[in-house]
Amino acid sequence: MDRTLNTTDEVVEEMPLECRSCILGQALRTAREAGFPDSGQSRLVQQTAQWMSYPSHPRSTQHLGRQITDEVLSISQLPPDFDIYREPKAMSNRLAQMHVQRLRQAITRSADPLAMAVRVAAAGNVIDFGAKDHATMDIEGELSRVTSQTFERFDIEAFRQRLASADVLLYICDNAGEIVFDALLMEVLLATRPGLSIQAAFRGAPILNDATVEDALSVGIDAYADVVSSGCRLAGCVLDECSEEFRVRFQSADLILSKGQGNLSALMTDADERVFFVFRTKCAPIARKSGTTQGNLQMIQGKGFPTRV
Repeated sequence: MDRTLNTTDEVVEEMPLECRSCILGQALRTAREAGFPDSGQSRLVQQTAQWMSYPSHPRSTQHLGRQITDEVLSISQLPPDFDIYREPKAMSNRLAQMHVQRLRQAITRSADPLAMAVRVAAAGNVIDFGAKDHATMDIEGELSRVTSQTFERFDIEAFRQRLASADVLLYICDNAGEIVFDALLMEVLLATRPGLSIQAAFRGAPILNDATVEDALSVGIDAYADVVSSGCRLAGCVLDECSEEFRVRFQSADLILSKGQGNLSALMTDADERVFFVFRTKCAPIARKSGTTQGNLQMIQGKGFPTRV
């Protein structure tokens, strides 16, 4: 199998208008989370709009998100790795942990524990401050419906077949809060495939509510996996922004499970049959890009997309 990475220095596609609107909202939420007054919030949104109008832009939504975060940290005279969303992330982890016992029971009692654990992990992808303000998310309601939600695409049998012969699984994590349910899935993966080595990868620096190594350790994921950093400072696992060590892990893993839209957008063109994307289709651009329907849960093997972007 050819596992040569397909990376580029620039993202040259035209950014959809919906993405531009989302980026402006992300700038506003980040400024608010950092405690900017109304005037400072307005200036950051205006600055972000100017960045998107430069001839060198757009590169990608991930790069713009990093630029916004770095600008906020610079204005606030904070260290480059300061976690602006530390408190909301801790809150979402605590809220998620309140549901662990009930969801573990649902998984254990299920006729197919692996499939149910994937459902639980996928439902946790609702916790995304990059897409919505945390005050507007119905996390409780989402988790109460987890066992009854259906998938638009659910490539669980292909995943099960590859898991049966896998020695190393690279689990690319997404958001805080959500990672509590990732731990439940890791627990089932280890029970399903004895001897499996799980490498759980996290962001290389805080950005939005994306989970870092520190977040992973705070919820005990190291009990199930080797916790590693991707080295990527963007809101998504963009391979040419990752460390060389992580790229080696990506190339050599027998099986890869990628969580969330940010990782999907970053990795879709690098995905082969080893890669399975578990995510909720949260917006129209990703729906078009992935050939899925907005609002639905997905588990899609990397070769299963109708188009390549």
